[in-house]
Amino acid sequence: KNISYLTPYYSELTGLYWAWKNIGADYIGLVHYRRYFSLKKSKDIHDVLNFDEIKPYLGKIKAFVPKKRKYYIETLYSHYEHTFDKLHLDCAERIISDKYPEYLNNYKKIISKTSGYMFNMMIMHRELLDNYCTWIFDILGKLRNRVDESRMTAFEKRYPGRVSEILFNVWLDRQIEIGSIKKSEIMEIPVINLY
Repeated sequence: KNISYLTPYYSELTGLYWAWKNIGADYIGLVHYRRYFSLKKSKDIHDVLNFDEIKPYLGKIKAFVPKKRKYYIETLYSHYEHTFDKLHLDCAERIISDKYPEYLNNYKKIISKTSGYMFNMMIMHRELLDNYCTWIFDILGKLRNRVDESRMTAFEKRYPGRVSEILFNVWLDRQIEIGSIKKSEIMEIPVINLY
């Protein structure tokens, strides 16, 4: 099962979808072709996070996320607005309001923050991943049905992947709020760029 034909829109999330649908592991994660988790500070391929480094945390930590990216003078909403059309986020908000109203307060809180877990990178326990993927892929599918993509450039068509970066924070905030995961079960890991 795959949605690889959506890669021009969803970017790396098509890889997450494939892993979600085809791998039965207890933990599943996603990194990029150039961005990786690393507990070391160098930018060497040998310093990419490996299983031996993460193994002691498995079972105690349910979600490994990249260190928060701080924008300082911008909110997550205004940062998105400076790169893409803010109507994408407004449309996502309407979808959440209609289909997942219990997430609406989390959405409003998150878009006003000046930092967040970005890059669509995570390693999560399977149960959480199932919950997240069911939620995010439903929203992104509805988003693409509501946004006119006919005049978009290839870069602009990547908006679902960019919207999902913010929505991951919304989803995680809600999971903390309802007790599906505790803050102590989330571990931030630095990200290194290799290229």
